[in-house]
Amino acid sequence: MNSVASTLNRVADMEFNNQISVLTPNNWNTWKHDMQVLLMHYGCWQFIVQTKPEQPDEEATYKEKLDLQLRKDRCYTLIYTNISSDLKNLITETTDGVAAWRILKDHFEPVTRARVIQLLDQFFGTKYQPGEDVGIFISRVKTAATRLQEAGHKLDDLYIGFQLIRWLPQEFQSTVQQIYRWKEEDFRVVKIEAELILEANRLQLMKQDLEKAENAYLSSFTSKKSKTLPGATAAAHGNPNGKNDYQKKSGKVFNCKTIKNVKQSIKTIGPCYVCNKYGHLKVNCKEKKSLQKSPPTVNETFNTEFDKGVWVIDTAATSHFCNDKSLFLDLKPITNMKMSLATEDKSCPVEGIGTLRFRVKYKGSFHEITLTDVLFNPKLRRNLLSGSRLESKGAHFVGTKEIRHQRFCHVNNDYLVKTSKNDSVKGLPRLTDNGKTHCIPCKLAKSKRVSFKKTGAVRSKRPLELLHMDLCGPMPTESQGGNKYFLSIIDDYSRKVTVFPIRNKSDVFHTFIRFQKRAERFLSKR
Repeated sequence: MNSVASTLNRVADMEFNNQISVLTPNNWNTWKHDMQVLLMHYGCWQFIVQTKPEQPDEEATYKEKLDLQLRKDRCYTLIYTNISSDLKNLITETTDGVAAWRILKDHFEPVTRARVIQLLDQFFGTKYQPGEDVGIFISRVKTAATRLQEAGHKLDDLYIGFQLIRWLPQEFQSTVQQIYRWKEEDFRVVKIEAELILEANRLQLMKQDLEKAENAYLSSFTSKKSKTLPGATAAAHGNPNGKNDYQKKSGKVFNCKTIKNVKQSIKTIGPCYVCNKYGHLKVNCKEKKSLQKSPPTVNETFNTEFDKGVWVIDTAATSHFCNDKSLFLDLKPITNMKMSLATEDKSCPVEGIGTLRFRVKYKGSFHEITLTDVLFNPKLRRNLLSGSRLESKGAHFVGTKEIRHQRFCHVNNDYLVKTSKNDSVKGLPRLTDNGKTHCIPCKLAKSKRVSFKKTGAVRSKRPLELLHMDLCGPMPTESQGGNKYFLSIIDDYSRKVTVFPIRNKSDVFHTFIRFQKRAERFLSKR
């Protein structure tokens, strides 16, 4: 029995040991906490924090001395077996677990000014993610503050509290304003954390109550409607194959097999005219309420597609980048380098570095260019040539006057030529005035619509013979009735103006038919 129990314990220890990932250059923070739990499981964490004596007492038995030595050895073996092969060289010169831990900590957490600045940037960059639990967000902020404290830079409660309430969503703004009015002695992290968690629980409870009320309303609405429509009795008695197992809604017949279950019957309501989802009507749509609260905005999106084989000269790039592995003459794989992107402070790993050669066309002939230390990243949408590195090698860029015209925000060509002659811009080549530049964007921007010529006379002989109609909209703000457009109809003979507010552009034809019938009845003419 003892052998079976020991075997099961060894199997459980192996499974527990395999649950954590090995240490790499990018996961020190998570690996450190996982390894702490693993060492605590084996009773070895006491050596790291030095709460256990290094040497046994003189009165200790041989078994106690052996157990202490085995746990000290296990402390080192657990650390050594859970790091990658690239990092094992850091601790190969020692067999002490405490020394190995200190070496790794000094390597990944150096107490330097540069690291403190990096941790400060990470701390103030910790933002609340949409839909994130408030408790998790508070934990991330406190973890960033703890790393700064371990690096020798302890933050006051003022900065930690400010970061806790800085990026909270709109529903927390009342609580944030209340916290700002606190006295200085009350502005503490513990109190702010408790206040935010209480507010998050209150909002969660309010959300649940609203959902219950909405479900109750929808279920009552469905039950009332099912009683008034034909086929409700048959459906209520569970007759899925009966002739009356259908309901009529807005002129359409639909199956009502789900009337028996309240939750399933909610699915038969809809679709909503705002979000096109089932389960609710337009009057109860949450997206409609959010759209009404949001201010009117104008959004523009420009999308430009590039071929992945195109090379773009980037004056801000510090190195050359290529996304095609087949273009390299030689390629050396690397794993410890990342490239920083120009959007949202994101980074992307670089997979290799090497040399490539390609041909360029200049003045009708082709020339070969060899680039060294080119970084390889297959996820790039286009290849990049570093302008600073090319200029350091003595290369220069030749562009036409049309390109300079576009780079200087489509400035007048006369101004561009004068700027070149007066040497007002450093690096601008000598340009000559050889006629006007045919710039299509400039022509489109300066074009204007020609107005209609006034006739000055009535062209019709009786009312309703000739109508002038114009549709205006959509307006940035809806009317109280929810209208975004208005249709104006002017009778050419009588000059009578009639204006109809409408909701959608598709309602123009029906509005005109209604106007025509009313005008014909009024004039008794067709």
